[in-house]
Amino acid sequence: MAALHVGVLNNYAGPFPNGPDSITISVQHDPTNPTEISSESFSATGMSCIAALSSEARGQAATCNDTTHTFSVNQGDLLSIGFEESQVSFDGLPSGPNIVTVGLVCQ
Repeated sequence: MAALHVGVLNNYAGPFPNGPDSITISVQHDPTNPTEISSESFSATGMSCIAALSSEARGQAATCNDTTHTFSVNQGDLLSIGFEESQVSFDGLPSGPNIVTVGLVCQ
């Protein structure tokens, strides 16, 4: 795997924008058991990035990339995409929804 590319677009349509928000995407790899999906068999690859939104307002966008932490895969290996979001809100309003696009480049 040569690269991870992430794009985030905030789609929150609430009356007031919330504070900053960040999306962390990480890639896990399981080369050992391509016929069984188990969270215990995946291991971290080091490939990850954080897309930071300045506020939870509709139309805010952020991107991030990781082209440094490359790793080898073989046909039949399983990959898993980890997703973690910081949810900051003001006045008890929930953090708004984001549209997240993840791209992996295999070379």
